[in-house]
Amino acid sequence: MKNKNIKRAFVLALSTVMLINLTPVKAKADIVNISAFDEPLDVEEYEFLDASDSTVAFAKALDEMYEVSREYVKKLSKEEKKSEFSSLRVIVKTNGSEIDIEGLSPAMVVKGTRDRYVLLFKTVEETRKALEKINEMEAVLWAEMDDAVAASSEESSKDKGEESSKDKGEESSNDKGEESSKDKGEEKSEEKSEEELLEEYLEYLGRVDRGSEKVKEALEAYNGHFSWGVVSLKVDELIEKAKIYDTKVVVALLDSGVSEHESLEGRLTDNGYDFVNDDDDPKDDVGHGTFMASVIADCTKGLNNIKIMPVKVLNEYNEGHYTDQILGIEYAAENGADVINFSILLQKDEVNKAYNDAIDYAVNEKGVTFVTVSGNYNSNTANFRPSDKENVIVTANIDSNIERNRSSNYGKTVDVSAPGTNVLGACYLGGYWEKTGTSVSAPHITALAAMLKVINPKLTPAQVEQRIKDSCTDLGEKGWDEYYGYGLPDAGKIEITEAKSVVLNTYKKGIKVGNTLKLSATVLPIICNQSVTWKSSNKKVATVKNGIVTAKKAGTAVITATTKNGKTVKCKVTVYKNSK
Repeated sequence: MKNKNIKRAFVLALSTVMLINLTPVKAKADIVNISAFDEPLDVEEYEFLDASDSTVAFAKALDEMYEVSREYVKKLSKEEKKSEFSSLRVIVKTNGSEIDIEGLSPAMVVKGTRDRYVLLFKTVEETRKALEKINEMEAVLWAEMDDAVAASSEESSKDKGEESSKDKGEESSNDKGEESSKDKGEEKSEEKSEEELLEEYLEYLGRVDRGSEKVKEALEAYNGHFSWGVVSLKVDELIEKAKIYDTKVVVALLDSGVSEHESLEGRLTDNGYDFVNDDDDPKDDVGHGTFMASVIADCTKGLNNIKIMPVKVLNEYNEGHYTDQILGIEYAAENGADVINFSILLQKDEVNKAYNDAIDYAVNEKGVTFVTVSGNYNSNTANFRPSDKENVIVTANIDSNIERNRSSNYGKTVDVSAPGTNVLGACYLGGYWEKTGTSVSAPHITALAAMLKVINPKLTPAQVEQRIKDSCTDLGEKGWDEYYGYGLPDAGKIEITEAKSVVLNTYKKGIKVGNTLKLSATVLPIICNQSVTWKSSNKKVATVKNGIVTAKKAGTAVITATTKNGKTVKCKVTVYKNSK
């Protein structure tokens, strides 16, 4: 009970929450932290904002809309607030043609990038009717409600045997506009200073300093790294290969922002963006993003040409409007990201088409490799987004025993497994702490993808994904399975570049019947890590398996070694009769 009181007091005092595992919830439309208008709005004619110039302009215009929508939402009844139309906002994508906006009677309209509009209505019924009309328009490719989502992190209230107010469908005191118990002077911890509360809270969460035994032991055990996952994935082998290249690669981290930390020195870009507060200071308010950034940096240690672009799309409660996340994806793709790490999850029925559209734009049009989580709910990935998609790398969570964490989601879209249980990383308030979840697994895979792009910038997202999967050590059932995917990647075995040629290393080409001959081939460049397949033109004369030629009868046979991308080398083998 004492620990819970400490945590509660700290949250109330500093208005910041470090949630290690949030369940996706359908957040209410008025969760955005904005100032309410002094007087109720009475809009007779709709306001039109043209924000089609840039993703940032679109985001800022939507924030203006959210201020207005907040006032309308306040007027809704309790029953109306439960409606699927309660946000009163509809997001629409057209084929480029104009749509009849006036006929829909909106209160406000924002025209955004890539032929999209967001329309605000005054009532639930107006919103419902408008969405029906919009979906009947020929120029409309898709339309759906604009809402809010939560991050996928670890240790959910469900795991703790507790339910959050949102899980119960209740409003928090802040949602209701009521005073907190701290404001009323009911908390004994009110007598403590913020510094004291902070220290107690950090102790409660298990934060340790760089000089602690815990950190020292980790650095010694994991070859100078913080994460045990570096050893399990054999990351150092890939780091050594990537060191000879100076290609700049940008990893966009869509999360709660990133705070300054010693482990991230020299690793952050200067073009990050905060879509929550609409400014260029994506500072972390909860710690989720800073931790994920530190895992990426830890797994690419010494590769300062791999930079991390913080794109803040989650607030201090690990929640945010899904339009912010959609625009965050597009911002990253348009501002130099080669890889996106997306440790965020939402219920599939909350949003569909807008998320698909943004991710497909980044992957298919901009060539960005997209790494995401399977989720931490021991449920099927088909029920969540974007873990249900095929063109992203979906990552499951394993522990240090290389076994599936029981909370890790499963399903046909799971691609690989990665360390995500009790991993040590950066605390956004200084020092280090451990976290668990698929959110932690994903940045390990993101690091592998980034190093592949350093070595071979021309790799497509599909090629990056396939090479990571091809390197996997099988886990669980033989072959691919829905819990582990293809298994645990082996960074040392990843095929990092295509073969340019293949040469034979054996000079003896004659063999007697009944004997064997060992052929070996080298694929160039050596760094590509490719093997070859062998084939005999005449199996009656000689067979070949793994380079071992077995002589069957007198004659000749052509032995061919072929790389995965079709490079070949051939040699003629002559089989002689045994002399009696």
